[in-house]
Amino acid sequence: MASLFRHLERSGYRADQVDGVILTHIHADHSGGLTVDGKTQFPNATIHVADREYDSGSIAKV
Repeated sequence: MASLFRHLERSGYRADQVDGVILTHIHADHSGGLTVDGKTQFPNATIHVADREYDSGSIAKV
């Protein structure tokens, strides 16, 4: 995730400006960096995930 934040910064953006994150599937390599030490990394983003992934029970439903 560190490289993602570096790329965002170099492009002139901050993580708090991201308003949407699309997950192709819910595995740690795709979703594991959304929180670090309990802190949301994209505080203003809506997380989008396919119904099939959501319905599979891979994540906690809110």
